[in-house]
Amino acid sequence: MSRPTIGGVILDLDDTLFDCTGLLTEPARRRAATVLARSGHLAEGDAFHLQVEWSAKLGSTEALREIARLHGFADDVLNEALATYNTPDVPPIAPFPDAVSTLLALKDNGLPLTLVTSGVPERQRAKIERLGLAEFFSKDIGNLFLHDPTAEQQGKGPHLSAAATWMGVTNDSTAVVGDKLDSEIEAGNRLGMVTIHIRLGLPAAPTTPEQKPDYEIDGLAELVDLLSS
Repeated sequence: MSRPTIGGVILDLDDTLFDCTGLLTEPARRRAATVLARSGHLAEGDAFHLQVEWSAKLGSTEALREIARLHGFADDVLNEALATYNTPDVPPIAPFPDAVSTLLALKDNGLPLTLVTSGVPERQRAKIERLGLAEFFSKDIGNLFLHDPTAEQQGKGPHLSAAATWMGVTNDSTAVVGDKLDSEIEAGNRLGMVTIHIRLGLPAAPTTPEQKPDYEIDGLAELVDLLSS
């Protein structure tokens, strides 16, 4: 495939700009597992591994809801597990070593940048602050688009469209960069955007043609050469 002509870049946050799985997701699952285990319905280890299994299919929040449904947890137990999983108190975290230099290089090349991220909005904003990325992405700038899967029936598609509109670029000249084939990559492909899968999260393979990315990279720094005109 020839090198794409790109006028703007949409980035994902979790496991794209920082190691969310290692730094935040695993500890959050263990917190939720502790809450679930207190009810006596599941052992703590089982509650943790069920989250891993169901999250791959449904996402983290819906995974907890499904576990609660299947194992008969009371609403108050589920709500406590959800609250402890999605606590807005984000511990110290750092971006991938090449994240900031890549963002600066893309900006130096004249490419507008946007961020489309899924999760509880308050927690996603806290992550951005903790990562020191608010200078690149914020509501004040206008280039931060928050997808709340607990409140929205649709996926990231509308937010990707809004991000492209903000950048003033057509879909076919918009690059979407992320680690989830069934989220930003699939949504980007449906919109006719150039999709770039960054292999930094959990290993995954496309399950439908729409999940097949146009490009795959192993690190953010590779974006600079890929998107250079």
